Amino acid sequence: YGFLEEADVQAVEVKIVYDSEKNKIFGTNFKLVYRKVLVPMFLPGSIGKHNLYAVMAGAVLGFEFKLNGVQIADELLTYEVPPGRMKILEGERSSIIIDDTYNAAPESMKMALSTIADIETEKRKIAVLGDMLELGDIYEQSHKDIGKLAAKSVHLVVTVGQGGKLIAEAAL
Repeated sequence: YGFLEEADVQAVEVKIVYDSEKNKIFGTNFKLVYRKVLVPMFLPGSIGKHNLYAVMAGAVLGFEFKLNGVQIADELLTYEVPPGRMKILEGERSSIIIDDTYNAAPESMKMALSTIADIETEKRKIAVLGDMLELGDIYEQSHKDIGKLAAKSVHLVVTVGQGGKLIAEAAL
């Protein structure tokens, strides 16, 4: 499973569902391809292509247990995003908060920032970023890399901690 054509189960046409008039993110639309059949899917309350890997893995199991694509799509509608895993929350004054606080690692921060960059809006995007721990020799460079990416992905970066200071300096 994956995003490449060679995958037995593939996610294509991935799009964040965002209503600019209401300033609300609903989730992610995509199509699941299995044996040349495309099935429209919706992942409610969650964004980020990386979250679709779990969906595709579950779909593989569903197909193995003789569920069809429509049954899998219907079950997906009951999905609830766990806290800290790109969970969409309503903030103050019609703002949107995307809670990705579960774990801070270079790859997860890169995915979160690139996902935020993919949201098509004229509204301000703000990232609150902190330390990534247990990185050993790559601690300093990883924080600097995140800072550079954040500067390209959002309008304002707020940082916390020693690693956050490195992020801020690189973002500037």
